[in-house]
Amino acid sequence: MPLTWRDAARTDRRLLQGFQCTIDFVRDRSGRPRFHARPWELDVQSHLRRTAPPHGPDQRLRLGLDEAGTLAAVTEQARVVVEGSISVVKLQALAVSAEVRGQGGRVADDALDDALSCSVELASASAAAEVLVIGWVDPRNRPSRELLARAGFGLRGDAPGGLEEWVVMVKVTRS
Repeated sequence: MPLTWRDAARTDRRLLQGFQCTIDFVRDRSGRPRFHARPWELDVQSHLRRTAPPHGPDQRLRLGLDEAGTLAAVTEQARVVVEGSISVVKLQALAVSAEVRGQGGRVADDALDDALSCSVELASASAAAEVLVIGWVDPRNRPSRELLARAGFGLRGDAPGGLEEWVVMVKVTRS
């Protein structure tokens, strides 16, 4: 199921506020939320629900829509610095809707492909020859770790907040 990707617009705020990329809280017998089994997913979902598009020239917020026009995935990336001929872009979020999970990583792979393309576009604006793409992942998030490894990212070390830093270097080609 290939997605149709587009930049988020101001009118997409409500769409993002309803985006669900995680499971519900585990509740006690009275129905009160006790804990969340995947807090890293809840953090990303909360971040995306608070996001107000559009973003500035050094940021991209992208929406992946399925054939029915339903929001299936969201990516967010930002160019953080240019050091000589290298631009550094941070993947701030990559989320797949809970409704389209279980497809062998196809939707996540598509989302990462689009995020990497956007990262190269952000780097192109700075005339960089290469872009270092950085993603922070919770070490308990096995699917995201596997996704990044499939795409050629390598684990570089620890990041703030107990996260892992994954990186890949991509050449910027100009036509």
